[in-house]
Amino acid sequence: SGFGPSHCSPAAERARLRRRSTLGAWPMQPAAFFAQLEGGPPSSRPRNLIAGLFGDTGEASAVLCDDFDDVIQPLRPAVASRSLTQFDGRAMSMSWRRWFPVAMPIAAVAAVMVVCVRSRTEIEQAPGGAAAAGSATKSLKMMEAVGLGGANAPAQQWRPVPAVAADAFKWSVAVPLVDPGPQMCNASAPLPPPWIAPRAFALNEEWTKRCQDLEDRPNGAKPFTGRNWCWAWMKYQGCLWTKGHWSWWEAQERLSKQGRAPDPRQLPFRPILNAGLCERPVLGGSTVASPAQRSLAARWVAKNVAVYVLTLPSATARWERMSARLRRLGLTAERVFGVDMTAPGALGAARVEGLVPPAYGIATAQSIADDEGMGGLTGTVGVAAGHFRALGHAIAGKGEKPMALILEDDSELQDDFAIRLWRLLAEAPCDWAAISLKSRCAYGECVTPHLTRVRPDGNEPAERCHHGVNYGFYAMLYRVDTLVAVRDKLRDVVWRDDRPHCLDIDVALASISAEVPYYAVPSVQQPGFLLEGHQGSARYAKNSVRLTEMAQVPGIEFE
Repeated sequence: SGFGPSHCSPAAERARLRRRSTLGAWPMQPAAFFAQLEGGPPSSRPRNLIAGLFGDTGEASAVLCDDFDDVIQPLRPAVASRSLTQFDGRAMSMSWRRWFPVAMPIAAVAAVMVVCVRSRTEIEQAPGGAAAAGSATKSLKMMEAVGLGGANAPAQQWRPVPAVAADAFKWSVAVPLVDPGPQMCNASAPLPPPWIAPRAFALNEEWTKRCQDLEDRPNGAKPFTGRNWCWAWMKYQGCLWTKGHWSWWEAQERLSKQGRAPDPRQLPFRPILNAGLCERPVLGGSTVASPAQRSLAARWVAKNVAVYVLTLPSATARWERMSARLRRLGLTAERVFGVDMTAPGALGAARVEGLVPPAYGIATAQSIADDEGMGGLTGTVGVAAGHFRALGHAIAGKGEKPMALILEDDSELQDDFAIRLWRLLAEAPCDWAAISLKSRCAYGECVTPHLTRVRPDGNEPAERCHHGVNYGFYAMLYRVDTLVAVRDKLRDVVWRDDRPHCLDIDVALASISAEVPYYAVPSVQQPGFLLEGHQGSARYAKNSVRLTEMAQVPGIEFE
């Protein structure tokens, strides 16, 4: 679940459970519990079960810490050695403690069987579904025709993408039976409404003043007129510290205990609208599929997706590890060299290649960055230039495959990556131009069980590039036929020397998401498509040198 000793202590959580007066001893009736249980995959983790008991509103997620004896351990299947002695501050009878660990796994299995039967019935009732729900061989033949049939593939005939949380699991059960079709999307998925202006939180007068006047502020955060310091704390402590493993609700609840944010039960910030649909860890669980289905999905990805790995020339070990991993998944990739701005001649070469515009004022950008407390920009400029080089490679290969996947070399794709991608595109709205397969601090709205429509953060000014949300270019999927337009729009915003915050290319793309149909998989879905590596960030190491200081280094051009 992503929670452990680094996030909370057993004593603190027990005390908080005793104070949880708003919840009854058994908040959900059994029928409601099993309905809630449908919100996770068949291999539901203890978190799913607790979410069923409390309701998937965020309260349940917040109690999952390292206090396994008191909270999690009794709910594990086939575990009957421990007892639930503290639950919402109420003592449980000896008889209840004896049968609870045995009865719960049995009930959970029964619930999963019911869900699977329901899902199969729905598939059979959908147009073309009876054939798809036949034997495994018959199903694979249908997927072969649809998934690998190219332009001659039949039109989509699968059931609509779920719009509410209760239907998300039923959709996931049918993973092997859905296909994105030749358009690489789901035509039945409604397109998100147009967005006129970036959305900011609507706080009452009291909390507006309290959040603006908050004296306790995150380290290094710079003030600007009307800054919401409560929101700054949510991003800093609730997302960046935890690498996006907490939901926004959890982050706000914890900060409210510290007096740094309002109680989310009374005044939720809602960075993600319709959060119950996709801001759910269980939706990142493993996909159940046969080896034959995984192989078919890998062939489909290999046929339709050109893969590029962005890595520095000196990062040989990373490239070898990444290419070996891709081979195990049945995929191949083209290596694209990143840009090391600390190398002699790198800046001038990047200008000649068109990666950095000749008119971009390094000195201006660095001066503003110093005023903002951003430090050096050397590594950040290099990362942006590297991604533009990778986009150029993808554009040069246009026509061979309809999609391009650009991976950073510290990403490790999951074993079921191919079938996850197939499933994702089978639910994606058809206007998509770019999809981040893992996005931290997501801001926008859930539109399908695995996707948010990325939106600019209206709580941060455009001069700061609406900075602080939608982080992550670990794995970026693009439609090749819209890639030139995306690159040109992105280049216009990244290379503004008066807005150095826009040099973070992930932030820059999010800032223009009103112009570019940009979607993302929220990182709270664990483990999701990929894991981040532990090799460390080359960008931060290179940012220790300012580009203006490099003007004094022989062989390094500076303008």
